[in-house]
Amino acid sequence: MPQQQAQLMNLTDKSLRRTTQRYETFFGGGGGMVETTLVSLDRADCDAADGLARVTFHESGASVEWLPEAVELPENWQGFDALTLSAVGADKPLKLTLTILHARCRLVETAELGAGDEAELNIDLIDLPLAAGIKPLFEPTGLKISAEWEGEGPRSVALREMRLVPATSERPRPCVDRFGQRVNGDWPGKVRSEDELRAAAEKEVEKLADLSPPPDRDAYGGWTGGPDAPRFEATGFFRVEQNDDGRWWLVDPEGNPFISVGTTGVRTTDQTPVEGREFLYEELPDKDGPYGSAWLDKGLSFYKLNALRKYGSLEAWRDRVLERFRKLGFNTIANWSEEIMLRQQVVPHVRTLSSRLEGAPMASRRFADVFDPKWERVLDESFAELAAPNKDDPWLIGYFVDNEMPWRNLRLLSAPPGAAVRKAWADFCRERFADLQEARKVLGAEFSDWSDVAEMTQEQIPDSGPAREAMDGFEAVYADRYFSAVRRILKSHDPNHMYMGCRFVRRMPAEEIVTAAGKYSDIVSVNCYGPYPQRKEFQPWHDVSGRPILIGEHHLPLWSERQLQPLYRAFTPAERRTGYVKYVSEFVKMPFGLGCHWFQHADQPLTGRFQDGEDQPVGFVDITDQPHPELFEAAREVTENMYRWHAASE
Repeated sequence: MPQQQAQLMNLTDKSLRRTTQRYETFFGGGGGMVETTLVSLDRADCDAADGLARVTFHESGASVEWLPEAVELPENWQGFDALTLSAVGADKPLKLTLTILHARCRLVETAELGAGDEAELNIDLIDLPLAAGIKPLFEPTGLKISAEWEGEGPRSVALREMRLVPATSERPRPCVDRFGQRVNGDWPGKVRSEDELRAAAEKEVEKLADLSPPPDRDAYGGWTGGPDAPRFEATGFFRVEQNDDGRWWLVDPEGNPFISVGTTGVRTTDQTPVEGREFLYEELPDKDGPYGSAWLDKGLSFYKLNALRKYGSLEAWRDRVLERFRKLGFNTIANWSEEIMLRQQVVPHVRTLSSRLEGAPMASRRFADVFDPKWERVLDESFAELAAPNKDDPWLIGYFVDNEMPWRNLRLLSAPPGAAVRKAWADFCRERFADLQEARKVLGAEFSDWSDVAEMTQEQIPDSGPAREAMDGFEAVYADRYFSAVRRILKSHDPNHMYMGCRFVRRMPAEEIVTAAGKYSDIVSVNCYGPYPQRKEFQPWHDVSGRPILIGEHHLPLWSERQLQPLYRAFTPAERRTGYVKYVSEFVKMPFGLGCHWFQHADQPLTGRFQDGEDQPVGFVDITDQPHPELFEAAREVTENMYRWHAASE
């Protein structure tokens, strides 16, 4: 295969500033198509000089970004080993950075250029598939050059040449080792053999033996000591209480105050797709061998594979995790955890249920048709199966029902013709408006009969104005019916445990929706990704709902050689050490803050989890089940102090 030369002079073509789209992922999960341009200039200009493309950066941090097609590079880079860029500095020194962007991560190379110096930046493409998640492995979404320097004034570079260097082998080089770790990187604790894996397990036994759980705790992790510790009635189950001083507390079965901290996803079932991508891995386990159970329905779980190698069984893995939690002071096995972790009496846990069930009528892609009696019947059957058996379990804190539903965009009129939600909308409008003429005027549509109102489409509802206000009112009715039915049916099967809300996303929806959540939920749960939660952001949630708040998910992605940098910000171990403490302390110092759950227990698979390609080291432990030291240290500080932080909240 010949080299592929980029046509860098195309960067000077102003017609390439036209709009297009590409896929990007976001901090905290999720992703989608975003608008961009074929060539984007950020505080920079690009012109021709001496037959070369010259980029002038007007400020430190300025950049030029472009799609591969803009410079006539191929869409698919399979068969190439490296990308190189030759650049010549102008009259002042700078640091030049070349970045390859993909769906989830970026590959980066930097060079220092003195005045008049020429440098060649080379990016090895062995790791290009690790930037893709589950998107096409060899199809990057963008290229970028940026510059940084000390001092004033603009700086310039001339781009001499960019080319793709052909591979020397027909077979792509493996980028993941047999433990699920990145081949092309090194870090403390990287495992290179089964002996090292088992030695790490033994070393942790010694470390945990030297640790004692935080003092003044009962069997559930509730707070027993100190004059600041309030006392409540022991009921045998978890609940929430508000003191006379206005502070909210979780209360454990023994009647002691409880702040919930732990990790979500304590499980071995995170799997990465392998079929058709076998060449990414140095070695894969035999499906019929001793670790064949690490192969799951959608692919391979390297975390399960390593747990079995390390401990011999899932039961031994579970016991190690529980001992680790107990010694750390973590008192919650949080959402999305494996059943083997929920059937134990060492660490309390939560469970998750769903209102979107097979056979249930839907109003839109994410929201059930709560006006259809069939929905309640299906929900009743599900809760009878999944909640009723747990009603006598004192170690169960409560249930989350649903997760991160788009409450700011319900799209209820996306329902199919004849849906119950459509009839409910027409009935709502009949009650809201004096007559059909007023309905026509407000809704901006022609109706010959009230039945026509039921056939409106979501596209007929604008983003603002009287029709939008009418839809807001109907969505409030929907929310009240949703939350009330979930509570009523849940409590009919398990009257002893809390309904812990629907796990809202960080941005607050309409007040009427939050009011309904507070009316029927014991706790309002919010997933909040960011450096730390702020009082001004969460106070409205409490004021509107009247309920205490639990953060169901948060994390700080790790910046290390374990994985490529994500498209968003990642954090050094030192930043995560201080960041975790700040996050939890800031939230539990709010009188309504009941705790925070770190997402997630183990790092995500390097080659992306099967459902959406998430692939970052966000775990409390790594893929070989070794705790990240900075989080271990931070967790000890948090659990030793969290009760006093909350008791002193203003």
